Amino acid sequence: MIRKLNTESLPPEEYEYIHYHNMFEEQKEEWREKAEEKGRKEGRQEGEEAKNLEVIKGGLEEGLSLTILSKLTKKTIQEIEEIIKRHNLQ
Repeated sequence: MIRKLNTESLPPEEYEYIHYHNMFEEQKEEWREKAEEKGRKEGRQEGEEAKNLEVIKGGLEEGLSLTILSKLTKKTIQEIEEIIKRHNLQ
């Protein structure tokens, strides 16, 4: 086995296989890292949306204006109106 690892004793096609296998493993690790980061980012966005929805629901129940809800959620009034329509909150 040790002789096989010596690149001088490998036929070119086996050396090429090892080379491409190593490249693929590196690429696979990069894809995994990117997928994990994307998942974390999407999770944060979903959490932020859920939090904003709860703030808007509670604010509407308390009679807060869209202007105040906009300041609390850092959303535009138009975005808040869309959320209200999408979730049938009024």
